[in-house]
Amino acid sequence: MEEIKNKIKDLEDKYGIGDLDLSKINLENINAGIEGADKLIEAKKELDKAQIQLAEGQAKYDMGKDALDRGIKQAQEGELEYKENYEKYLDGLRQYEEGLKKLEDSEKELNEAKEKLDKGEIDYDRAKLKYDENYKKFIEGKSQLKSGREEYERGLENYKSGLKDFEEGETKGKKQLKDALYEINKGQRKLDKGQREYDEKSLEADEKIKDGLDKINDAKRILKILSQPSYEITPRHLNEDINTYIDYAHRVDLLSLVFPVFFFLISMLVCWTTMTRMVEENRINIGTYKALGYSNRQIASKYFIYGESSALIGGIIGALIGAFALSRLIGNSYSVDTIFEKNLIFKFYPIRTLFAIIVGLLATGITAMISVYASLRNNAANLLRGPAPKGGTRILIERIKPLWKRLSFLQKVTARNLFRYKKRMIMTVIGIMGCSALLVLGFGIEGSVKGIKDKQFKQVMKYNLAVFYDREIDKKSFDKFKEGIKKDQRIEKYASFNMSNFKSKFNKIDQDVSLVVPENLEEFSEFYTLRTRKNKKEIKLTDRGAVITEKLSKLKKVKIGDSLEIKDKDGEIYKVQISGITEMYVGHNLFMTPKYYEKVFGKNFVSNCEALKLKNPEDISKISKDFMDYKCSTSTMNVSVLEKILDNFMSSIYLVVATIVLASSMLAVIVLYNLTNINIEERKRELSTIKVLGFYPKEVTSYIYRETWILTIIGIGIGLLVGKILHYGVLQVVVPYMAMLDPVLVKRAYLFSALITTIVTFFVMLIFHKKLKKIDMVQALKAQE
Repeated sequence: MEEIKNKIKDLEDKYGIGDLDLSKINLENINAGIEGADKLIEAKKELDKAQIQLAEGQAKYDMGKDALDRGIKQAQEGELEYKENYEKYLDGLRQYEEGLKKLEDSEKELNEAKEKLDKGEIDYDRAKLKYDENYKKFIEGKSQLKSGREEYERGLENYKSGLKDFEEGETKGKKQLKDALYEINKGQRKLDKGQREYDEKSLEADEKIKDGLDKINDAKRILKILSQPSYEITPRHLNEDINTYIDYAHRVDLLSLVFPVFFFLISMLVCWTTMTRMVEENRINIGTYKALGYSNRQIASKYFIYGESSALIGGIIGALIGAFALSRLIGNSYSVDTIFEKNLIFKFYPIRTLFAIIVGLLATGITAMISVYASLRNNAANLLRGPAPKGGTRILIERIKPLWKRLSFLQKVTARNLFRYKKRMIMTVIGIMGCSALLVLGFGIEGSVKGIKDKQFKQVMKYNLAVFYDREIDKKSFDKFKEGIKKDQRIEKYASFNMSNFKSKFNKIDQDVSLVVPENLEEFSEFYTLRTRKNKKEIKLTDRGAVITEKLSKLKKVKIGDSLEIKDKDGEIYKVQISGITEMYVGHNLFMTPKYYEKVFGKNFVSNCEALKLKNPEDISKISKDFMDYKCSTSTMNVSVLEKILDNFMSSIYLVVATIVLASSMLAVIVLYNLTNINIEERKRELSTIKVLGFYPKEVTSYIYRETWILTIIGIGIGLLVGKILHYGVLQVVVPYMAMLDPVLVKRAYLFSALITTIVTFFVMLIFHKKLKKIDMVQALKAQE
């Protein structure tokens, strides 16, 4: 700002402009001042260019004028020398004339005396005295004549000397005068040429100077509006953007506590079931090893090493995928539209990787050891025989006789089998529940993000463009601006607002709060919808308080009737009474009436922007550019830009959701495949028996999968409920401070979750249908022997 002032002062000194009188302004118009200063610098460049051209013409004129002055000076010096010699000549001539006159007087007296002598000697005596006197006078006159002659001769010599000097001076002066006249004519020609160039370019230069002066005057007027800017020093650790990104990372960390826990728990269940089943299938082998003299430790080490090897290989592969694939995917997704996008440095974290592998090793190793040592408690003879069948027990449904009597034989068998294998039933339900819950969470997050776009930009904010202005910059331009909005056929509706930025502190970081004050309350509902999120009840603006957004109320932990402190750009703190809490998904907003605005801030309400609803939103860029051409316009807010940012965020969320869906589907496949495989292996004799009894392949598959479908449906039902709870909890954790996602779970999240789980179950059923057809009935029936 100081540099701009110095440049304007230089221009003022150069063109005779008065001192600039800087006044205070609102910081919200500082951009307009800087833009005016930029224009002033451009005007100065044009003035400098014109000044250079003018200076070139002036230089040529000065060169001609200097040559003329030198010639005149030389002529004047010659004329002065001539005058001095001429004066010397006149002095000699005057002395000569005076001597000549004295000589003539003396000769006259002599002639008179001689006449008297010739008249007669008579008068000799009488005149002798007079003669002597006259003779004396004659002698004196002669002496005077002689001295006059000498003076005459000296004057003549001086005259001749002066005449010679005069002639020499005259010759020299004429030569100098001639040279001077040549230089004068040469300079005159240059002067004429410079004058012609000056005449040709002076009009253009005058026009540019006039434009420059107009721009300087405009800049003066703008600077009178501008106030001295206030500066706020924000250390890097309190920078809002950096802390927002760090907050994103922190929330991803919190999210990482959800997914790994679910996956680890389900994986541990699968490992427990698989290892337990493997040990049970190898019961006879374990008995053989024991009969051959192998120690319990040696026998257990075989299964322990097998389980640990599987866990180690799977853990290493999973850790590498998680460290370099999933972390890159999620990191880049959360870095969209930041300087970190595609610039993140991904490192390998040995401690975390080791922890994940150790958890897998413990899950398989401990399971293997418990299962093996449970079998090794029996002696070799018992282990070489098959396990005794468990005694039958009555299940709960049997006690409900009206219901039990109405069940068919196969339905009763299915019910008994469900409760007969309680461990497998619980694990199947938990596995399906976890997969369904994760699917509900993934689709729920996608639905929450996708839903806010329509709600935010079509239901809550209903305008396309906001044009900000300052009427004090140029009142004529402001009048034309208002007239232009009225006449523009591309605009459907428009309204005047005062939109200002404030701060509200939360967790040591200032949150941006946008104040929105409508000039006309009747037109306000055409551009904003204030309503509660849950029951969509309309909220009216009153003169008793302000309406704040739901996310801001949650951050500040305030409710209707409480007061909220906000801080302006100068650090002044104001208290605002809360009269309502409205639905808003992007940003923090504060709505109030003009009267309440004047009451809170102690100044008259003045609008500073126009909100525009366009007939064709595709014209928004052209309309924005057209209105920015007015001098009074300071900036625009394009709502479509906010929509684009949200679209980018949604694209990132879609990647995360796709990852969740893919991982959950794979987990569901693994859970169902393992548990179904165990179920079939344990019941080979039973399945062979019913095949011998005449059951067709489809009936055999239905016999097994009727149980699986029931457990899957139960798991899906519980998973949908858990997913709803999980979705709500995750949204409270992962959403950034300045945004809010709709916690209402969309119906398609339930539908897609149930559908994908059902498809996975059906896919696994097709796989085992082929396996059931290939069961060797004879081998299965005699295996116990």
